[in-house]
Amino acid sequence: MNDKTSIRTELIKFRDCDKYTVYQDLQPAVANSTADTRQLVEEEMQDCCNRVLEYLDTPNPMDEKLKNIVRSSVDQIEDALLDTEDTEFCYELYAVIGNILGIDIQDHSISMGEKLKEDMLRLMAKGGIDMNDLPSDFLENLNKLK
Repeated sequence: MNDKTSIRTELIKFRDCDKYTVYQDLQPAVANSTADTRQLVEEEMQDCCNRVLEYLDTPNPMDEKLKNIVRSSVDQIEDALLDTEDTEFCYELYAVIGNILGIDIQDHSISMGEKLKEDMLRLMAKGGIDMNDLPSDFLENLNKLK
């Protein structure tokens, strides 16, 4: 983790800026994002930064906890089902946060297949899909993801 004072300064600067203006070059297609999408992204980024700033005030903040805070925010964006450009833009913004914190925010604990499987199951549950109603061959194939 980087110096707490510089992290706080940079994180506040990031939190308080208009991400679609300052960081648009990271994903130029977001110039066409809807007002609702922009608001959702700005609010989630602000919430993430606020939670990180709050945690930084605790004695001996740990990199792993910082990573978990950011990863939970990533999950919120993924659950929002934004279009590809806005989702990719958010990933770039999370990379900026990771750089400010001086940590790798990627989740290396599971394979891409497992991550896709977890995301799919989470989204199905959020959508009210009962796993018992799915065809057995679908579940078998889903369990093959690694």
